[in-house]
Amino acid sequence: MLTLLLGACSAPQADISPEGQLEIFGPNNTFVSGYLPEDWLLEGVTEQTLFTTLLQIGKLDNALTLKIMSADQAFALARRTNASLLASPFFAWSWRVTAPLGNRHPVRLIIGFNGGTLNGRREGIADLFEFDANIPEHDRTVTLVWGSPEDIPGSIDASRAAPQIVVRAGNKSAETWMTENIDLSQIYKRLWPSDDMVHVRIRFIGVVSERDPVRGMAEFSDLLLFR
Repeated sequence: MLTLLLGACSAPQADISPEGQLEIFGPNNTFVSGYLPEDWLLEGVTEQTLFTTLLQIGKLDNALTLKIMSADQAFALARRTNASLLASPFFAWSWRVTAPLGNRHPVRLIIGFNGGTLNGRREGIADLFEFDANIPEHDRTVTLVWGSPEDIPGSIDASRAAPQIVVRAGNKSAETWMTENIDLSQIYKRLWPSDDMVHVRIRFIGVVSERDPVRGMAEFSDLLLFR
C-alpha cells in the first residue's frame, strides 16, 4: 500500500496565466534531454531510466510530442500546477497509442485535485502505485484512458479509488493522432457531487503508466489547461 509523502507542497509549481491558461506540455514547455524542469516530478523510475528507455521528445509538424513507453514497473511523470478548477475547467490534448489493444492502454493521463472534500481526506492514488509518491497534497484524482475494444467512450469506471474516464476505446483510431477537449469541472461534478467545487484546485497533471510486461507506447502533444 502506498504511503504518500506530502513534502512537495513547497516545491515549484506552474501557475495559471492571467488569461486563465496553462500549457502543461507544448511549444513553450518541454524537456531538455536528461533533465526535468523543477516544477515536474518523477516517481517510480530514475531520471536516467526515464530518458534512456521510457521517454522520447519528438515532433509532429511544428508541435513537440512526448512519447512514453510502459515498463515492468509503475511510474508517474507529472507537472505540479496551481489552478482553480472552476476558473480554468477545460483540458485539451492530442494523443495516439499503439495497437492492437486487448485491455485498457497502460499509459494514461492523470489529474490531481485538492480542496473539495470536507475532511481533507486523500483519495485516488493508493491503488496506482506500490512506491512512495512525492506529489502535491490532493484529495481526488482521475485518469484519462484509451480503453479496450469492450469499453464505451465517455464511460467512467468509478470502481477504483482513481476513477478512469474512457476518452477513446479500441483499435479503430489507435496509431492515429486524435485531439481531445474535455470539461474537467463536469467530470468532477459527476463523480463527486457533494464536494465543494468552489475551493477545488488542480494540483498536478501528467502521465502515469501501470506495470505492464507487454510494452505499450502512448504519445502526447499540446497539453493545455484553459477557460
